[in-house]
Amino acid sequence: MTTQLQTYLTQNKEIFWDVADLSVLSDTAIVERFLQYGDWKNIVFLREYYGTDTFQKHYQSIISKKRHSLSAKTLNFFNRYLNV
Repeated sequence: MTTQLQTYLTQNKEIFWDVADLSVLSDTAIVERFLQYGDWKNIVFLREYYGTDTFQKHYQSIISKKRHSLSAKTLNFFNRYLNV
């Protein structure tokens, strides 16, 4: 995890209230948590940090799981936004 990402996660600690050590989070877990609880500025940061293609791959990985925690509204929005 880069210093830039570590700093950003620390600044948004309320989204990861249940994680004691942020450095153990996978990139997909980070994207999923921001999709669940973040706001638009978080999404913009993630797309800029990971790049559109990588962000989309993490999103597709999340939605391909049998069980995920994204709401129907979130799924609908990002399916359309990312043309999935």
